[in-house]
Amino acid sequence: YFDSLLPTFIIVDGHITSLGAILAQGKDIESAKPVAVASRATTPSEQNHPPIDIEAEAADFGLSKYRNYLVGSSQAVLVVLDHKPLCSIFNSKRHESIRTEIIKLRHQDLRYKFVYRKGKYNNTDYVSRKAKPVDKLSKKEMEQATELDNLLYVLHSTPVTDCIGLENIATETTADPTLQKVIT
Repeated sequence: YFDSLLPTFIIVDGHITSLGAILAQGKDIESAKPVAVASRATTPSEQNHPPIDIEAEAADFGLSKYRNYLVGSSQAVLVVLDHKPLCSIFNSKRHESIRTEIIKLRHQDLRYKFVYRKGKYNNTDYVSRKAKPVDKLSKKEMEQATELDNLLYVLHSTPVTDCIGLENIATETTADPTLQKVIT
C-alpha cells in the first residue's frame, strides 16, 4: 500500500509503441516495491515524435496517472528514466521543445526531480513495449477493463461517510496530529 512517509519513485519508459509507468516506494530505488503499474499504447501521431519527446510523454503519463498520490507531498518524488538529456531539461529552467514545456507547466504544482538510471535497470521496459492499443484488445480483455473501471468508479464515488459517520470522522480528525497540521 502507498505510504506518504516513504520516498516515492515513478519509474517511466517510453517506446514508439507504448508508454509505461510504475509507482514504487522504498528507502531507495533498488529496494523500492511497486504500488501500481500502468501502460498505454501511443497514438499514431505520438509514434512520429522524436525519442526525447516520447520519453517525456512517458514521464507526463506517469505523473498524470499517479497525480492523486503526489499532490501535496512533503517530499519530492523521483521520476526515474533512462533518457539522460531529460534530466537536465526538467531539473532546470532550461527551455526545449514545446512538448516538454507543456509537460513542465502541466505538473508545476508537483514536487519532482528527474533522475537517470541505465535502461537495463529500468523495470518499466517490458510494460512500455507490451501495451495493446484499445482497439486491438480482445472482447474478453475489453470486458475485464470495463469491469475494473466500473469497480474503481464505485469505490471512489461511494462516500465513506455513509459507513463511518461524520461525527466519527470529526472526532478522529481532532485527535490526529497530522490532520491538525493540515487544518492549520
